[in-house]
Amino acid sequence: GSDIGFDGDLLTVESKIEAKTDGRTDNGVSSSYKSFTLEYERVAEDDIRGYCTVIIDLTAVGADAVGYPHYIAENIPIRQGEHASDAVRKAFTGDDLPAGQDYMNLTPDARFASTGYLARVYGINLRGLSIPPTLRDMLERSGEYLQSAVNDKQNYLDDLGEKDYAAGSGWCYFLHQGGGTEILPQGTSLGDKELRNGSTLVLYFTLADGKDYGSASSYRGSLHSFCGSWLQGLYWPAHDLVEVSQVDPTCQADGVAAHLECANCGKKFGLDWDPNGVQYEFDQSEPVLADEDLIVPSTGEHDWVKYEDAIDDLPATKICRECMTIEDILPGDPLYEEPAEPGDGGDS
Repeated sequence: GSDIGFDGDLLTVESKIEAKTDGRTDNGVSSSYKSFTLEYERVAEDDIRGYCTVIIDLTAVGADAVGYPHYIAENIPIRQGEHASDAVRKAFTGDDLPAGQDYMNLTPDARFASTGYLARVYGINLRGLSIPPTLRDMLERSGEYLQSAVNDKQNYLDDLGEKDYAAGSGWCYFLHQGGGTEILPQGTSLGDKELRNGSTLVLYFTLADGKDYGSASSYRGSLHSFCGSWLQGLYWPAHDLVEVSQVDPTCQADGVAAHLECANCGKKFGLDWDPNGVQYEFDQSEPVLADEDLIVPSTGEHDWVKYEDAIDDLPATKICRECMTIEDILPGDPLYEEPAEPGDGGDS
């Protein structure tokens, strides 16, 4: 059984576990119990129960650092009864933060308050940013339409929300707490997500249903993954590489050099490229090889063998074993044989 009681702000739970016998004592076992006392501090509503950090990651739209340019707020009070959505509001507005502490000076729209998910942020600075070339290439390979009117919306708009840039755009979240990371996709409500002391909540703007932070999605586009992650101002490749053997050239046809090819996106790389652990600045390009980079030029030389012997006035012929071209064997050709003189080989 358990006895529960309050002593000031301490909640005390005393639990007793009793081990009974069936009345026999010849085995030396007697009735006994063990007592455990657990003490919890009772936190009143609105009391501060910890602090957290909120960060915005805009790598997918061209920011070269986490929190660019000043979108990071630390030591945000977590009060009893509050959730992640409350921490985001404080990070945006500075409410409940100590005087003089940095905050983001942003505004979530009304849908955030009513549904708990972050639909759009106003006042965000996007000027001078551009989608990383490696990410833009993946969007195009996947056939995910980039809206022409807002393709470079950074030049004239100061808000960012769902369906900007592409149909799969929107806010998602990484919650780092308790030694682990929880990925919360677009549309996830933060209104019932509790934060612990020391938590870090990263608000990540995705252009492709999370495929730009390494998730997989078959919701739209021909590629279910984008072979990498654009996070923390960096690009982290993660291709599914297969080695392709060389196709030797022939007398007329070019060959193809041995190379590595991604089974997912089709990008080609040299045999000496190892993407494991590689990271690039967000605006760098991978060492992708174009088809023309892999060409092994044709030899330009036929592989001749004798095809038919000479018959009467018709010369012997030769055939190329590679391209099947047939030509006459003429004097001066290494395969040419002088015709036999009349009477050669007859009886004397």
